Amino acid sequence: MSLKGDIKEFSLLDVLQIISQNQKSGILKVSSNEDFFGEIYFYDGKLVDVKIESEDDTLKIGNYLVTKKIITSDKLKELLEKQKKFPLRFGKLLIEEGILDKNKLKEIFKNFLINKLEKILSLEAGNYEFINASIDYNSDEIDPISLDAIILDALKNIDELRLFKKKIENLNIIYKKKEDAIDSVILSNDPKQFDLVVKKGSKLLLNNDAFTVYSLINGHNTINDIIKKTSLGDYLVLKVIFQLINYGLIESSVEVKSVKDKTFLLTIKKLGLIILFVVIIYIFFLNLTNIKVIKNTIIFNQKIAKEMEKRNNGYKAFIDKITTLEQDTPIIYHNPKEIMIKKK
Repeated sequence: MSLKGDIKEFSLLDVLQIISQNQKSGILKVSSNEDFFGEIYFYDGKLVDVKIESEDDTLKIGNYLVTKKIITSDKLKELLEKQKKFPLRFGKLLIEEGILDKNKLKEIFKNFLINKLEKILSLEAGNYEFINASIDYNSDEIDPISLDAIILDALKNIDELRLFKKKIENLNIIYKKKEDAIDSVILSNDPKQFDLVVKKGSKLLLNNDAFTVYSLINGHNTINDIIKKTSLGDYLVLKVIFQLINYGLIESSVEVKSVKDKTFLLTIKKLGLIILFVVIIYIFFLNLTNIKVIKNTIIFNQKIAKEMEKRNNGYKAFIDKITTLEQDTPIIYHNPKEIMIKKK
């Protein structure tokens, strides 16, 4: 089965449904004009993995566990170092360390898979290509997921995500807490509070996820920074920020340039410094050359002056001498150094 085309002409959702209905195994590769590249893996028409080129799944899962206070930052560093020494999958390492059991690990992997799928499905422009292939997956980390079981919730989240992005147009925006609203924010002590924000009298109760995002809003972190640090996913972080804005708890601080703009400006800055360095070196050597020229000119002028002085002294002696001679004596001047006098 050959599936290849433009997202605008044939949506990714339609492509997924064709793959699912035909129970195909393979990889759906998706790219966009914004340097985005992702891969969706299918086993008999069911999802078993989703990869996004710019994302480190191991680090994301680690940060997520820290955010959820399942492990500490120091423990995460220890696990990452251990993974470097031994060829172990991060999921298997978490099980061996007794941090997660298989069911909890599968639940976390499933949520991450769905979040990445939603990110790919939210693309409005780009290209796709399905490649038939034999796919293996790790049964300790994931159970194949039926598209029918998740697609409705995924589409709802995508619609909400687009709504959030209308209010929050740039993920490089920096927000800060409103000083007059800080005292009204409380971390909910109810572990069963699923709503991100609940208003109770004059207070606003934030569940763990919402409070984690709120605590990272400090006038320095961009939205992208918060997404990376928490690993809660674009949808959840934007939903929290959307609600915090609506409740008047935060406000925009400053918008920074995109990564491409910052890289471009950095390149221009470096180029400017290089040009400045070259100009300084050129001026230095030019001045050095001028100094040498001036020095040589002075030496030359000194030599000329000495020679002129010598000649002038010889000429003066010549004048003094001829004044003592008779007027009718013919005098021939050849050189101040050599005077010839002839008499009749």
